[in-house]
Amino acid sequence: MTELLRLKARQSKLHLETAVKEYRGAIETASKDSFDKLYRLITSFELLTAHLYTLRKVLDKNDILRRQIEEYTADVSYDIVRFQKEDREMRPDRMWLTHYRKVWRENIGLFIITAVVFVMSLIIGASVSINHPDYVASILAVDTIENVLEKHKWFEGIQNNPFLSGAEIALNNIMVCLNCALSGILLGVGSVLVLIYNGLFIGALYGFCMVNGFDAELLNFVTSHGPIELTIIVASAFAGFLFGRGFFTRPFKNFKSTFAICAKDAGVVLLGVLPWLLIAACLEAFISPWPFIPFGVKMFLSLAAFVAFWMWTFKPSFDRRSTSSQPG
Repeated sequence: MTELLRLKARQSKLHLETAVKEYRGAIETASKDSFDKLYRLITSFELLTAHLYTLRKVLDKNDILRRQIEEYTADVSYDIVRFQKEDREMRPDRMWLTHYRKVWRENIGLFIITAVVFVMSLIIGASVSINHPDYVASILAVDTIENVLEKHKWFEGIQNNPFLSGAEIALNNIMVCLNCALSGILLGVGSVLVLIYNGLFIGALYGFCMVNGFDAELLNFVTSHGPIELTIIVASAFAGFLFGRGFFTRPFKNFKSTFAICAKDAGVVLLGVLPWLLIAACLEAFISPWPFIPFGVKMFLSLAAFVAFWMWTFKPSFDRRSTSSQPG
């Protein structure tokens, strides 16, 4: 009888540990079913306290299992009060940021696929310019081709009014990213097409500059802002894929709720990445076009912006109070 009681107590402790983790996750992700998770947590807690009451009658106070159950029950009683306080006081900005990072962590594979599609389109665009220059006009605008052939540094025009140019650059990039993301409503295909077009254009431009000996000038210009800007373009397409994924998620009878979740995830990602285009625009307006700024400085600023974005996106969220589970 005592062994059966010990077994039930261990199982009850495991169920409570699971309930604590589920409720903690519900709070961190601002989940709508946090109330249900809380109910399960309290129910599991009450069951464990009932087992503890019985254990105290049949086991010595120095028994290892009894002590473990007593300590864990005390910890959870503290956690329940703290969790409910966090649930009430969770700020909207923290809820949004937690959701943003959760979407990235759970869908990083989809982002990698998006990045691969973009890189492949870059390679194809560069290959067309290098191996089949006669077809470049089908990708690049005529004035762009002429500027490269004449080795005209059109981007130095930013120096005339960097503030106005920076605002125009930011607005243009935001529109590109919005088109890339919102095109996902076309069954996700729209985002693919916009992403591939941008990849082909950028790849073809760089390849055409290589063929005509203008690649060093272009590289010196895009070094500081290019990596972060391209990252946000790919991230916007990633948001579009999240949006379009709702059309293919089964079961189709739950399409309305599934599509709403996918749209929310896409909107959260898009809202999180677009502000970084302002940083890219500042780099493009105030750093990239100025020849007196050393290439090493541009490279450093580029790397700093790139690393800052990914650190902010994947910054782990640690619980303020760590709990340790002891073997039962």
